[in-house]
Amino acid sequence: MVKNTGANLVICQWGFDDEANHLLMQNELPAVRWVGGPEIELIAIATHGRIVPRFEELTAEKLGKAGIVREITFGTTR
Repeated sequence: MVKNTGANLVICQWGFDDEANHLLMQNELPAVRWVGGPEIELIAIATHGRIVPRFEELTAEKLGKAGIVREITFGTTR
């Protein structure tokens, strides 16, 4: 379902279970399970994508676009 929209990366604010992660990886869709609210909003703005509450609501028109996606860690959080 997600892959059919043209997505090639999934980013989630509230996380999803191991089964969903397994299904995404089976379909060659890497995923980031937990992204904070402010960060996911910044990602949406930067990519011109829409935040959707459920996979079922995702459409090609709501996808964002990015050339390269990298995770950069600054310091530590405890």
